This record gives sequence, structure tokens and C-alpha cells, in this order.
Amino acid sequence: MKKSINKDLISYIILMVVFVAINAVLGTILADKSGHSIKNLIDARMLDISNTAAAMINGDELKELNADSVNTPEYRHIYDTLKVFQDNIDLKYIYSIKQVGEKEFVFGIDPSEEDPGEFGSPVAYTDALYRASLGTPSVDDVPYQDKWGTFYSAYTPVFDSSGKVAGILAVDFSKDWYDAQIYEQMMTTAIVIIVSVLIGGLIIFLMYGYSRKNKLITDHLSKQLASTAEIYISMHEINFVTDTFSEVRNNNEEATNMIGETRNHCQQMIQAIMTKFSDESTRNSVLDFVDFSKLDSRLRDRNTITFEFLTPDKKWRKARYIVSERLQDGRVSSAMYLIEDIDAEKRDRNTAVDAVKIMNEQMSSLANIYVSMFDVDLTNDRFREIKTNVSDIADIDTKYIDNAQNAVLAMVDTSNRMTRQAMREFVDFGTLDSRLQESNTITEEFLNNDNIWCRARFLVSKFGEDGTIEHVLWLVESIDEEKRKRDEISAAAE
Repeated sequence: MKKSINKDLISYIILMVVFVAINAVLGTILADKSGHSIKNLIDARMLDISNTAAAMINGDELKELNADSVNTPEYRHIYDTLKVFQDNIDLKYIYSIKQVGEKEFVFGIDPSEEDPGEFGSPVAYTDALYRASLGTPSVDDVPYQDKWGTFYSAYTPVFDSSGKVAGILAVDFSKDWYDAQIYEQMMTTAIVIIVSVLIGGLIIFLMYGYSRKNKLITDHLSKQLASTAEIYISMHEINFVTDTFSEVRNNNEEATNMIGETRNHCQQMIQAIMTKFSDESTRNSVLDFVDFSKLDSRLRDRNTITFEFLTPDKKWRKARYIVSERLQDGRVSSAMYLIEDIDAEKRDRNTAVDAVKIMNEQMSSLANIYVSMFDVDLTNDRFREIKTNVSDIADIDTKYIDNAQNAVLAMVDTSNRMTRQAMREFVDFGTLDSRLQESNTITEEFLNNDNIWCRARFLVSKFGEDGTIEHVLWLVESIDEEKRKRDEISAAAE
């Protein structure tokens, strides 16, 4: 019998080692891939902002600007456009750059109110800036330093009507902000990996306990989990049939003293401990969580439940029940009761949620410019709605979700007949790739069915490895007032 127990023990230890090794390898690979993915995501967000701003600037106007152009209509138009982005997306630095030599660049328009870059003064050279001067939007791979601080920057070329680079639009992001975004995401990934390994190891040991006496499993867990369960402040095995429990691990000496030699009356004991070590703000809820009379209903369709609570010194903890054994009728006969320190994880999680909320608010402010926004997958001929204020278009979206070309044509067919044919040619996906080779965006003005002038825009959002366009944004904005004022000025000029 002893040899059998030893063989089983060795088998489970080997299984545990293999499990931890596999998770460690997979975790390392996941962390590395996650880091690259997070960096690419942040770079893409930076380029989205610079690309969108660059698409709204007239390259011919930008090309002709010089130090004497201050306060001219062309200068003010570009200045106001950059200022709108700076104010609405909470950017500190957004400015235009002019190339004056092979690898020499100077400041153009800088709308910063505090210490702006002077028109014609040198700009710090980076490889990403040089790539942008050749026509490719780029983000710095490494930070650079100038008199304003240390930054990563996104650069987008602005093309003139002949398709040549007329200037470059730059958006600066603080190195500290950039590094913090990557660090927070990497820490979240690391926490998930560690918790996964620990919980997986715990479950394996619980499986071993199904075939052995309760005393053997508790002794075994106390020895083997000590090095891998540091996140747990306490671990107790509760037997609901005999109303007894055993202590596997407890880092709180005061709680251990409260338990003493008594190993029965589990309900009263756990309620007394949780009352002592919980803050008033979460006390009633955590006492409800540990109520044995509600456990069977809560654990009917699952084997674990958790609850987060505050300690009197305002530290976050997580209480957890894990089912160890059930009776034939499905009721829980024994379970592990664990207390885990999650204070750092909880605060990091709240910080990450706040950061995502701020980013979403900033992107929503940008989206308010457009009446409709759609992401079009040219490769798979699919699209999804980002935003639309027009109910007819929303119905078309639902009907043609698997046929992007027909969906866009159906939207165009709801426009005024006077501009309909031109719009049908404009939205032809068959010619879109060739029309977007020289510029990342193209536009067309049209009348909708309410005789309101709008501007349709295709904006490249993703290229394939072979250089073909895989994704574009289909944007529609109302320009009725702008259009009619332009027509009035044109008529007056004639």
C-alpha cells in the first residue's frame, strides 16, 4: 500500500513538473509575442492620429508656406486644423515639418501655446522621419531627445496634387507614457500567466487528493505548494459533512491564534475571522459570501467562486471557494477556502481600465467629425460599422454584412441622382488599390437624399505584406455649410 501511495505521489509530482514547465515555456512565448503585439498596437494608434490629421491638410498649401506666411489664410487653415487635433485628442505636440536637405528637417507650423517650435528651426533627425520624407508613414523604433524632452513620434507624409511629399506631419508621445502603456500590459499578461500556473498546479494536487485520505492531501499540499502558492495568505480544507476543517497554510499569525486547536464549528469560525479582517465597506458582502447555506446553490454549476474585499488597512484581498468533493446528489461535501493578496493586481487593473476609458473618449471625440464610419476588409469583402447616425445606412449594414462592395453601392444609391454616378465610380473597389497607391486617402463630394453636401473618404488603415491594400476606412462627413460658402465665394469671384 505504501509503495502504491509513493508511486501515485511520484506520478503526480512528475505531472506537476511537466505542467509547470509547459506553462513556463508557453508563458515566456506569450509574454514575448504580447509585448510585440502591444507595441504594434500603440504604434498603430499613434499613426491613426497622424494619418487622420495629415489627410485633412492640403499638401499644395503646406508646400508653399514659409516664415513670411504667418497669418495668411493658408497658414491659419493648417494651424487651426492642427489645433483642433491638439485640443480634442489631448495632444501636447503636433506640428508640421519641412525638408530642407537630404536628411535635414526644420519646423513648420507648431500650434503649441507653450514654447512652440520656431518656423525654420532644426528638428531632431530620426530614421522614422526620413522614411516619412520618402512617402512612408512611420513611428520611431527608439526614443529621441530634444530640448522639450524624450519622445517617440509618429510621422505621416502630406502629398501635394502631383503626388510628391509636400511636408510631414509629426505627433509626439512622451517616452514615459509610451513605456508605461507597454509595462502595464506586460504586467497584466505576467499576472495572468502566474495565476494560471498556480491554479493549474493546485487543481492537479486536488485531483491527487480524491484517491487519498484528507490528512495525506493536506500534508502534501502544505509541503509542495509552499514554493508556488506565495500569492495565498491562507489555505484551509473544509469538510461540510463533519463540520471540521484543517489548516494547509496561514501567513496570518493572529488568525491562526483565533482558530487555536479548535477544528470544528467552521461557519462561526470563518465568520469571526472575516469580521475581524475585513473593512466595514465590504464586510456585509464578504460575510454573505462565506455563508455555507448558500454555497450549494452558488456552486451547483461551477467548482469555484470568488469575492474581492478590503482589509481594515485598505488592502485588497480575494476569497475563493474551490470544490474538493461532492456527494452523490451533487451537494458540496468538502472545499478549499483560500485568501489571496491581489492589492497590486487590483490597482493595476483599475489603472488599465482608466487608461482604456480615456483612450476611448479621445477616439470618440475624433469620431464626432464624421456622420458615418465603417471598417472595410477588402481581402474578405466584409465590413463592420464603427459609427453611423443614419438609420437607412444601419439597415444596409445588417443586410450586406458579408458583401462590402454591394453594401457601399447600396449606400451610394440612397444619394441624390445628380452626384450618384460619380459616387458609384468613386466607391468601385476594383480601382481602389491603384487610386490609393500615391496617397493614403482619396475623397469625393456628393449630395445625399436630403440635398445636404457630404464628403466621402477612403483612408488606408492596413497594407498587406505584398503592398496591396487590405483594410480601408470608409468615412462620410457633412460639409454642407463649407460647400455652400465655397460656392458663394467662387460665384463672387467669377
